[in-house]
Amino acid sequence: MIIFIICVFLVSCSNREIPNDCNSIVGKLYLNKDLIDWGKLCLYKNYTHVLKLYNPTNKVVDVKFKPDNHELTISKQGVDSLMIIRLSPYQLDSVQMNIMIQDTSSFGAYHTILHLEINGNLFIKGVDMYGVVMDNFDAVLPECSPRILIKQDTYLCDTVQNDEKKEIIVDIKNIGSSNLIVRKIEATCGCTVPNIKKRVISPQDSTKMIVLFDPHGRYGVQYKQIRILTNDPQNPIKEIAIKGYVK
Repeated sequence: MIIFIICVFLVSCSNREIPNDCNSIVGKLYLNKDLIDWGKLCLYKNYTHVLKLYNPTNKVVDVKFKPDNHELTISKQGVDSLMIIRLSPYQLDSVQMNIMIQDTSSFGAYHTILHLEINGNLFIKGVDMYGVVMDNFDAVLPECSPRILIKQDTYLCDTVQNDEKKEIIVDIKNIGSSNLIVRKIEATCGCTVPNIKKRVISPQDSTKMIVLFDPHGRYGVQYKQIRILTNDPQNPIKEIAIKGYVK
């Protein structure tokens, strides 16, 4: 009898071990991830990730999902739009996170958060999600598409004074057979401001992007990146770098 009780105790303890892949904590719950890099997110495509949740307590826990926006939904076993789950003591469960971007104003860097409300308490920390939104090229024929050409990947400012602004001119050419559309231009730093003369470039035509680098308050080696998002199916995200030294 004593041996039987010991065995039951050992089995129950083993079932209460925190899963190895659940090492992120929100409230009293353990999650398998609190940061997701979705990578490239094409418009109108559905992407999924599995979120595991483990309840390490001896009490029932109600978890309510609160996405930042309507593009992110939660589903589980045929339920397309799940808002709440109940975890029994020491229970491990999982849900599927689905994201589909349909707003063209979302082009470029994307960030959203899935917040969790646990037993009525809303936690600021949630599951952070990042990605880059770009065109959907499923129906594009390569022979009828635009092609972006920027001859340099890196532009040098050489040495500039701290109070000196520097202009860098970047030539952008469309060597394709249909209009090249510049969807969005992003810089990694507010000190680097890109300005393009036209966003729709006809086949075999070109335009100039003027990048204003203001090094005020910065010293030493500088390395800034600029991301150009276009409707070029072969190179939808073109990145260039600005390098220089500030005295």
